[in-house]
Amino acid sequence: MLQFYLTKTANGIICLDFNWDDKDATFNIEGFKQTGAFKELNGNLQTKMERNRLSVPVKGVHSMLLQFQGKETFEQLRKQLKLIVQR
Repeated sequence: MLQFYLTKTANGIICLDFNWDDKDATFNIEGFKQTGAFKELNGNLQTKMERNRLSVPVKGVHSMLLQFQGKETFEQLRKQLKLIVQR
């Protein structure tokens, strides 16, 4: 099972990607209107942002925690982001 969460905290906007499957998966999150940056709060620095799409590889039974560092608001991201998963 794969899960993606977007949350607003005192430290900014956080993206949480959970891969509960045994196999590795890549979360592709598209819909960013502006190119933003993400700070990996855990992981191995393999996220990529290209053409307003974020690519997040997550090993099986692991998670990734990212802090959004762009200009878009939580409300904008909540409404426009779309998750595409590659296994």
